Formats: sequence, structure tokens, C-alpha cells
Amino acid sequence: MERPDMEELQKQINDWNAKYPLGTKVKVEGYDEEKVTKTEARILFDQKAVIYLEGHNGYFDLGDCTPVSDAGESES
Repeated sequence: MERPDMEELQKQINDWNAKYPLGTKVKVEGYDEEKVTKTEARILFDQKAVIYLEGHNGYFDLGDCTPVSDAGESES
């Protein structure tokens, strides 16, 4: 498995954290109901961008999470 570009991962995380504060509602691949972020995004195991969500003990891949606007529609 090829290691990800750390600069690219850090940019993805910085962009997410600058735009979406704690408590942001997100849609997650594989889940019907909206979730709420409980941490900032971070790098895990030096290879993936992740975030932790309320009601769950494990992490979610940041790429599987899509922020939801106040109107309940996914942001582009």
C-alpha cells in the first residue's frame, strides 16, 4: 500500500477544520441519519484523515463525511 502525501492530508484537514466547526452536522456513507462532529479532523496512523462523531467511539474517514447545511441539504 502506498503511503499518502502528508502535505495533502494536512491540507485536507486544515481546510475542513477552518470551514466546519465542532458540532457540524454531516451525512456519512452507509448511514441514513445525520451525525454531528465531536472533534476536529486529524491524521490517524500517519495515513488517513479522520473525524470522530457523537454517539460513536470509533473514527470515520473524512472522505466519507459530507457537511450538511442548516437547510438539511449537503454542501458542495
